[in-house]
Amino acid sequence: MDRLSFSYLQIKEQEFYSSALNMVNAIQQGIKKVQIDTNTVLYATQDGSNILTLIFNIEFTVESEEKDKQLLTSIALEHIFNVAELENNIRDLKDKKIPDYVEILASIAYSSTRGYLTARNYGSPIQSYLLPVVEPSALVKGLNLNSSLSESIS
Repeated sequence: MDRLSFSYLQIKEQEFYSSALNMVNAIQQGIKKVQIDTNTVLYATQDGSNILTLIFNIEFTVESEEKDKQLLTSIALEHIFNVAELENNIRDLKDKKIPDYVEILASIAYSSTRGYLTARNYGSPIQSYLLPVVEPSALVKGLNLNSSLSESIS
């Protein structure tokens, strides 16, 4: 593939959860360390519409005095891209290989996620805890391929 043409269509909040009780407990105990976990899923539509979607599932947790994790907030953000000639560009996914261009799209989506969360968490006790800046290759290293995607590509 010499050139890839794509457009970033939208970012959609799929799910948001916040525990007021856990936030109050964390504040009362003094928030020492917030752990941020991310999970990324990639899938493509099967109707020939050239839509590729990356979903970032993010959790903010703290360790309680009893040493168990308490969920403060979680969010799932869906990033939707239109990728020209997607069917011709995703053949590697059938063999569970991540095409090079996915790293570029993941980097764009992750940067957007960082900004979205900064705005979403503004005014909350965790507003100063930001998603870290990461290398684009790290974003796709643990990428979960939707199983129906790899099965639908022939």
